[in-house]
Amino acid sequence: MASDPLLCRQCGSSRLRSHGRIPSSSLFAGQKLDPPWPGGQLLVCKACHLGQRQPLRSAEDYARLYEAASGWVWTRADLRGDQKRVRDWIEAQSGGGDVLDIGCYDGALLAGLSARWRRHGIEPSAAAAQAAGGRGVEVLARSLEALDRADGAESLRDPLPASARRFRIVCAIDVVEHVPDPSAFLARLARRLLPGGALLVSTGDLDAPAWRAAGGAYWYCSFPEHISFLSEPWLNAWARGSGLQIETLERFRYDGPSGGPHRRRLWRRTLRQSLRLAALRLIGRAASPDSLRVLGEPGPFEDHLLVVLRQASPR
Repeated sequence: MASDPLLCRQCGSSRLRSHGRIPSSSLFAGQKLDPPWPGGQLLVCKACHLGQRQPLRSAEDYARLYEAASGWVWTRADLRGDQKRVRDWIEAQSGGGDVLDIGCYDGALLAGLSARWRRHGIEPSAAAAQAAGGRGVEVLARSLEALDRADGAESLRDPLPASARRFRIVCAIDVVEHVPDPSAFLARLARRLLPGGALLVSTGDLDAPAWRAAGGAYWYCSFPEHISFLSEPWLNAWARGSGLQIETLERFRYDGPSGGPHRRRLWRRTLRQSLRLAALRLIGRAASPDSLRVLGEPGPFEDHLLVVLRQASPR
């Protein structure tokens, strides 16, 4: 019996192109996976441009691991470079108001804002939410869906009541890659904006040359909690359909080593792995998922995006 065709989980198109297999992983948000999870494939939809890991685990698997994540696995002595960019952008805005940080973790980003900003967060990890509360962040819910339900909106089709909380700025920093349907996720964020409000999103850039070369083995795909991958074409298409405008789009390097030796190492390892996989295909063999090597590392390449989307002000 023929297997069912793979479909884009966002738009339902069958026009999916494989960009290679993703290596297996033994860690999820700092928690050991025993046995390791197979990585699956990196597929890119030709219709809506979404990059996606397929297949996925059950929603219950992801929810359980996020809720149990510790409050320290992503803790640092200082803000990451992308968080500093976001903090500085927010502080450059005149006045103040309410800020909502989705996946606020321990509240480090919001805690760095001046007192003119009222700080709110969404965080699934119970331990991290407690840490954020200790930093003066009001954690509103464990998920956007839970916040919507508390406001009487059971689904995205249900309008938010006038009494629902809205914010001058909504941030999703290194979060959108964790959700199965980025379009619906960002739509939930956009409707939480006040008129004239801004949505800030940072994530990996699927169109980065290093990522295109390494495909599914690229380091950003190697985290099993990373399941959706965006690009400038995807963001442009989503903005056109959302009623928001892209105000700025910036490419940047994630924190980590930089310089020519690190870049050359990626190209060498990518070439070796590509040749090995091609040789195996010639003799009719497939590489074991455990034998695939993660290629690259944070830092050497501009493989991230920071985009600011603006809600139109009423006339």
